[in-house]
Amino acid sequence: MMKTLLVAATAVTLAAPVLAQQQAAPPHDTNESPPTASSPATPAGESFTKIDADKSGALSLAEIKMVDVSVTQSDFDKYDANKDKQLSSSEFDKWQTAHKTAKPGKAG
Repeated sequence: MMKTLLVAATAVTLAAPVLAQQQAAPPHDTNESPPTASSPATPAGESFTKIDADKSGALSLAEIKMVDVSVTQSDFDKYDANKDKQLSSSEFDKWQTAHKTAKPGKAG
């Protein structure tokens, strides 16, 4: 009996972080297809508020990398006009424009 309780308690303890992550995930927008290897998510396809994970009103390099892993610090700095290490909404709009007009397959 004690072994059964111990095994059950261990299973619950190990499963708790996984269950917490699944419950914390935001609901999926049914109008939006999930990114695939052939069509990676890029800032050009995301809204500012969706990317702003910490809801600070600005985007960090880490937040941009969540949707475009190919971004480098120098790419990010090109659009950070005031050099505050964050992209404001207007700076992000310029970022989006550049990525919408970028040639397919070209990173950055």
